[in-house]
Amino acid sequence: MKFTSAVAVVHASSSFDRAAGIVHLPSIDRGAEARASLNHTRPACLDEPTIVYSNGSNSTYECWRRQFPSFNVDMPNNQMDDCHAANVCFYIGNDIHTSATLPQSYFLGAENSRTVTFPWYQGRWPVWKRVDMEFGNVGLYYYTDGTCLDAYWQRDELKVHQWTCEFGNRNQWWRYSLHNSLQLFEHAVHTGWCLQTNGIGDNVQMIRCNWGIQEQQRRLYW
Repeated sequence: MKFTSAVAVVHASSSFDRAAGIVHLPSIDRGAEARASLNHTRPACLDEPTIVYSNGSNSTYECWRRQFPSFNVDMPNNQMDDCHAANVCFYIGNDIHTSATLPQSYFLGAENSRTVTFPWYQGRWPVWKRVDMEFGNVGLYYYTDGTCLDAYWQRDELKVHQWTCEFGNRNQWWRYSLHNSLQLFEHAVHTGWCLQTNGIGDNVQMIRCNWGIQEQQRRLYW
């Protein structure tokens, strides 16, 4: 397994302290190779005139669907490689290598439609993929189980969970960059609200954006 942050590549030889729940990520700058892996191409067919088919579907929707390839569930070690073959894929982490005051390192993932966090260890593959959505927006597709990160209002509380990916679902539109080494993940519709993790477990929230909160600071690894 190889991690690459937006500024560095981290190799599988990184040590993992299972008792402490910490993955130690040594930084190795790979320069042009790292930057090349960030290239993302919006499918050209999304910007072409929409053709309506006799079965009720249309060319734009079918183009969008091709961003979601299946993978071999019997070979989970290949999930990242398979995902990369389709487009840019990555892990989303908070780690003490770059944020030393955090108590431990962990990664964003999902279980049973819940958005969760867990420490890195062999056998868990929290692979995310950037996907293009309607009107030039982008989403976050959890390649490991085929759902999208989705924020929705329940009465007066903004919640976040995993949901079936939908081309025009405004709850699945996010603002993030593949080129920033440190960033907040702000919702594109519920503006001013950011994804916040709170340690390990089922405690991911949508909180008012604040750069001063380390639990809102995201790093991408690929």
